[in-house]
Order: sequence, then C-alpha cells, then structure tokens
Amino acid sequence: MNSGHSRSDLSPFKPWVWGAFALLFLGALPVWPIHGSLFGLPLWALMAVAMSAVLSLFTAWVALNLWKDPEEPSPQNDNHDAD
Repeated sequence: MNSGHSRSDLSPFKPWVWGAFALLFLGALPVWPIHGSLFGLPLWALMAVAMSAVLSLFTAWVALNLWKDPEEPSPQNDNHDAD
C-alpha cells in the first residue's frame, strides 16, 4: 500500500542527524574500557557525563535549527456571536 508519502517525508531530519544521535548515545554509555581518574573521578564516569552533556546540546540545537513543524492550517473565525 502506498499512502502517498515518500520515505523522506517520514523523517524531518537528514541521515547524518540520526547517525550523530547514535554515536552520541553510544559514547554516553559507560561501557568503554577507559582507565584512570581525574580529580578523584573515574575517567569512564567523566566521559559518560561529558557525552550526555554534548548529547543534550546537540538535541537542543537540532530542535531549534532543524526541526520543521508541518504548516498548521490558518485559524478560522471561531467567534460565534449569539444573536
């Protein structure tokens, strides 16, 4: 069945945005074999927190710059005067 939408119509974002999200999510997982500490905190924890911050900033940037809402219909005159 074809609903009249092409595949590009289903996602408002380009493929690189989804790739960046995937990399940032993977980077934020504390599973990487990073050893050592900085200021008494394990480096794996610092990396997870830093990647989470970058992920948050990237999400905000995408929402502000790339997110396009579909055009909303113009508001109709809903003022009904009671006669």
